[in-house]
Amino acid sequence: MGKTMILNAAQSSIISALNQIRERLPVIDRTIDRFGGQSLEDYCKAQPYHRPQPLQPINDLVEVVRSYCRPILGQEITSILAADLEKYPLVLTANHHGVDYFAQSFQGNLLFHYYRQKALGPAATIPVFSCGGVPLCNSSYPKGLLIYRASQPDTGEFPYRLSIFPNVLAQTQVLAAPRFQRNMVEKAIQQLYKSLQAGEVSKTIGETVLNLLEQDYLDDFILNLPLYSAQVTALNHRLGRRIFTGDQSPPQLIYLEFETIAAELIKRDLADQDSLTYRIFFDPDLRRQVIQNLDHQKGCWDHNRLTDIPAGAVGSATRVNGVSGYGTIFFWGLDIIGQHYPLTLVESLPGGPGLAGVDGQGICHEISFTPAGVLEALERKQIYPNLFTMFMVVSFARGVECHGGYFQSDYLPAMQAGLIESLQVIAGYERYADAVASVTTNCYMSGMMFLLDRLGKEQAGPAGPLELMDRGGITPQFLKEVFQSVSVDAAHQIGIFNIYPDVFQGHERLSGWQLQFSRELIKANLGCTVSQ
Repeated sequence: MGKTMILNAAQSSIISALNQIRERLPVIDRTIDRFGGQSLEDYCKAQPYHRPQPLQPINDLVEVVRSYCRPILGQEITSILAADLEKYPLVLTANHHGVDYFAQSFQGNLLFHYYRQKALGPAATIPVFSCGGVPLCNSSYPKGLLIYRASQPDTGEFPYRLSIFPNVLAQTQVLAAPRFQRNMVEKAIQQLYKSLQAGEVSKTIGETVLNLLEQDYLDDFILNLPLYSAQVTALNHRLGRRIFTGDQSPPQLIYLEFETIAAELIKRDLADQDSLTYRIFFDPDLRRQVIQNLDHQKGCWDHNRLTDIPAGAVGSATRVNGVSGYGTIFFWGLDIIGQHYPLTLVESLPGGPGLAGVDGQGICHEISFTPAGVLEALERKQIYPNLFTMFMVVSFARGVECHGGYFQSDYLPAMQAGLIESLQVIAGYERYADAVASVTTNCYMSGMMFLLDRLGKEQAGPAGPLELMDRGGITPQFLKEVFQSVSVDAAHQIGIFNIYPDVFQGHERLSGWQLQFSRELIKANLGCTVSQ
C-alpha cells in the first residue's frame, strides 16, 4: 500500500487562481466562505437530506432503472440499486457517461458516497445518472483512458490519453456511440507497449492498465454488449470492484445514462395528461411561460438565436463554428452520424407546433410537437432530452435529489425558480408549483478533490482510478481518515486542476499553469498522496 501524507496550506499561484475562480463561481465562493476551514466529513454532515413531496411517484423511475440495469449487471445488483433508490431517491448527476478515469468525477463519486453514508446510513450503491450528450473527445475523455501518472509526449501535460475509439468518432455523442470492438482494444494495447518502451508510461501503472484491458475490456461479455453506453455501465461497475477493498460489502458503483432514463420516463408521461412533462409540452400558455422564463439560462436555450436556425443560420457551419450559446428547446436533434444539433419550437408549422433545426450537414429537420410526434422521434432516436428536460422529468416531477458540481449547483436552482414562476402565473398549477419547490436543488458534491499522486520528485497531481488501482485500492478506513483530515479549502485547491480550465479559456490562463500548480502542491500540505 502507498504512503499516506495529510497535508495543509498552498502556495500563492494556486491561492490567486482560486480567488479568481471564486469571483466567477458563486457556489465555490459560498462554500469556502461557510465551510473552508472545516473537514470534508463536517461538510457532508452539514448537508441534510429532506425528502420532497413529489408530484409523481418514483415507482416508474425504479421500473425504468430495473429494465436498464438488469441485462448489464444482473438481477441481484439491480435489486440492490432499486431498493436504494426507493428508500432514498438521490443520485449524482455531475459526471459524463463514459468509462470514467477522470479524477474530478471519480473523487466526486467517493465524496458523494461518504455523504450518503453520513446523511442516510449504510449505502449499498453509488448511483450515478451520467450525461451521455457529450462527444467522445470531451475533457473527461470517454474516448479512452486517462493516466494521471504520465503526460502527453507532445505537450508534456498530464494526464496521458490512451485512445480506444478511432479519431473519426471523436465528435460522436457518447449516447450514440457504437460499442468498441476487439481490434480497437488490441490497438490500444499496442500503443501502450510503445509508450512503455519509450518511457512515457511507468512500468507499474502500465501493468495495471494492461491487466484492465486484457481482463475486462476484452471480456466477451463486455465486447458483446449492444452499445458503448452499456459497456460503460458494466466497466465502471468493474472499476469500482477493483478499487473498493477491505470491505465485505463494498458499494456498487453504477453509472446509468441520464438521457436514456429521462427518455423512457418521457415516453410514459406522454400518455399521462396530468404529468408535469405533458403539461409543459402541450399546454400552450404554460409552454410559452416556461420558454420565456428559462430563456438564456444555462442548460436551457437562447430563444432569439434559435429562431434563426430553421432559416439556415447555423446550417452546415455548425461543425466549424459550433452551437455554443444557442442551447436547445426541450430536446437536441441527433443526426445520422451521431452528432447533435439544436432545435427550436416553431408554433406556425403547417401541421401545428413543431421542433425544427438544421444538422451539421445542412439538412433541415421538422418534428411534430405532439405526443405521437415526440414519442416517434424518441423511439427512432432522432432526438434526446436536454438538461432542463432531464431534470424536469427526474427531479422536479419525481422528487429525485440530484447532486452535482459547481455549475449544476447554480443552474439547477435557476431552472427550478423559472419553472415555479411559470407554474404560478397560470391558474390551476398551484399543486405543481408546490411540488417543484419542495425539491432540494443546490447540492454541491463534485469538484473538490483530496487524493494526490506524485509525478516524480518535484510534482504532484490528482489521482484517478488507475492510480488508485495501482496502490492496491482504497479501504473505508482510509477514506474516513482522508475525509476527517482534508479541509474544504484544501479540497478546492487540489480541485483547481480541473476547475481552472473549466472556468478560464486558454488565453486567460497562467502560462504553464499545470506545471506551476503541480510543483506548488508537492511543497504544500494539501490532500493525501496515494503513490507507491
